[in-house]
Amino acid sequence: MKGSFEPMKAMMKCLAVGAMTAALGAGAAHAGPFGVRMGAPISSLPGAKAGKTVGEVTVYGLETVPNPNPEFESYVVTASAKTGICKIAGIGKDHSNDNDGAKVRDAFEELATILDQKYGPSKSYDFLHAGALWDGPSEYAMSLRQEERTLSRFWMPELKSNLPDDIATIVLEAEATDRATTYIALRYELANFEACSALANKAKEAGL
Repeated sequence: MKGSFEPMKAMMKCLAVGAMTAALGAGAAHAGPFGVRMGAPISSLPGAKAGKTVGEVTVYGLETVPNPNPEFESYVVTASAKTGICKIAGIGKDHSNDNDGAKVRDAFEELATILDQKYGPSKSYDFLHAGALWDGPSEYAMSLRQEERTLSRFWMPELKSNLPDDIATIVLEAEATDRATTYIALRYELANFEACSALANKAKEAGL
């Protein structure tokens, strides 16, 4: 997804906890994640560029949102005419020369701490998959790229997370574009996401 919507690179050199807390904090909560409201029409987000479409559901790329966050350089939303916006994701800025994953792990932990403070209990997954080929100390990014390593955290009702009514699930993940470049992805599945998924699945089942 990151390669599908390639915006200009963010110029920031580091995360600022105060700025990030404000961007993910109370002001954003009233309007939804990144200031995007669940169920709003895609026309409410100027500059949205249509990407993959499955049936009535389309994925759109954005370079900015109403309430952007400094860790993210672009955004992706999922929407349909029937449901409006049902999912939004922030695609993080690149952390270059990060073969060992130190930069992306720091960014992950900083964001996870902020999200824990806001949304409460979460569950983390941090492991190298069995049989991974890219298992060396300087192969962290490549193991992410090859899907041989997982670094993620989830917030959801089953975990007693304190989610607002318009958010069903939050997923924070570390990802990589190559052996030395990493980034963070933060995804919000909204309360109407199941309706979006049902529309997409209906299209996939057509004619079967």
